[in-house]
Amino acid sequence: MRVGEILKRAFTIGLITSLIMFTISLMCYVLGMSLLAIDISFIAAIVLLLTPMSSLIAVAIELARRGDYRGLIAVVVVVCIVAISMLIALLLY
Repeated sequence: MRVGEILKRAFTIGLITSLIMFTISLMCYVLGMSLLAIDISFIAAIVLLLTPMSSLIAVAIELARRGDYRGLIAVVVVVCIVAISMLIALLLY
């Protein structure tokens, strides 16, 4: 499978999942279930944040399979930077 197809599928699935969850959260809020709405929107935000991370991991697997180790090192560095920034954001939240 080409890298472009992997990215397209990962971004599409992540975006649709998070949009559905945000919509459910909005409906819960309108119906007066605000605590449930907050929980669902938090999970949706995490799904939205993890979408690029899953795409990077999928690209790393594909690059490793092809033997492109220079690209793999670049992807691993980006994954580490994104993971550290997410960790810092969660700790400061």
